[in-house]
Amino acid sequence: MLRPAVLAVIARSWLAWLGLALLAGAILGWRLAWTLPAATAVVLWYWGYSGNQEYRWWEFSARPHDDLPSFLLSVALLAVGLTAYAATPWRLRRWKSMAATGRR
Repeated sequence: MLRPAVLAVIARSWLAWLGLALLAGAILGWRLAWTLPAATAVVLWYWGYSGNQEYRWWEFSARPHDDLPSFLLSVALLAVGLTAYAATPWRLRRWKSMAATGRR
């Protein structure tokens, strides 16, 4: 049975991985949605460990469960991914026309 602290780290990481996959899918196409999470994983695993038994602040998949910067980064990545997913071509045209006319 997994401890709640471990489950919190897993949940926080899943938010970030999902955001990265949504961003890559929106930019590169859905067949290549795996590329940005995979590239990020390589960066995190190679450069994320700073020595002295600590991980860097941006290593969201290995920091303690109560680490605020990692949580905020994960939420920001999810928000960027959801925004990229929502920004379909027809929505972009609508958003631009609304911005040009000053309507809501």
